Parts: sequence; C-alpha cells; structure tokens
Amino acid sequence: MNRPPSITLAIFGASAVLLLGACTSASETTPTAQQRVFPATAQATTTTSAADSLDQIYLRVLAREGITELHNSGVDLVSFGREVVCATFAEEGRPTPAFAAGAALGVADHFDSFEDSAYAIGAAVASYCPQFNYLFEE
Repeated sequence: MNRPPSITLAIFGASAVLLLGACTSASETTPTAQQRVFPATAQATTTTSAADSLDQIYLRVLAREGITELHNSGVDLVSFGREVVCATFAEEGRPTPAFAAGAALGVADHFDSFEDSAYAIGAAVASYCPQFNYLFEE
C-alpha cells in the first residue's frame, strides 16, 4: 500500500506514557481501551452501512476533541486512520506502546499537538484495527 511520504509514520524509541494519557478519559469504572478512546461506539445507531457509520463516529469523536483535519497533507482523517495507522501497525506485526508513541511523534506536525496525533491514533485503533487495543491497556 502506498502512503504519501509526508504522512508515513516515523518510528522512534519513545515512551508511550503520553500516548496512553492522551487516549484515556475519566470514569469511575475501569473502561476498556475502546470505551476510553471511542465511547460513542456503544451508542451508534444509524441506517447507513457499517463502514460509513464507523467513519462518521470516528470523525465525530475526533471533532469533539477539536481534530478536524490533517495539516499539510493530502490525506483525510478516515484514510489516515484506516490506511496509515492500521496498515503501519499491521506491517509491524506486534507493535509495542513505544512504537505507537513513536508513530504519534512521527505525525505530530500534521496535527495541532502531539496529544492530538496520539488521540487520532488511539481513535483509529479503536475504530478500525481493534486487534491493537492492547497498546492502550494498563
């Protein structure tokens, strides 16, 4: 799969502490990784196709955090989640939290902050490639 070079995830040996912190939400019970990053999935009810619904929910969750676009990139947020994040993690095989943090650092210039890039990656994982949810488990 060809990804634009400007959005290819750079990999650094960084700590995943910030990534984990950016993808959690406060709650009295211990939510799953999907619930922390993507709480709207439990309430999604639409008549559109499942993929379209998932895309709409993903975009709403990001918009709620003020993330509405990637800067200086021809890639839209849905493509970023599906084709960049999930494909990169799949190519790695069994990525580590440090790999995920490095990915967030690698795309941070396309977002307003590192925290936004980490949140977008966490939401993409919860939405499109939940097999990597373990990256956000405590």
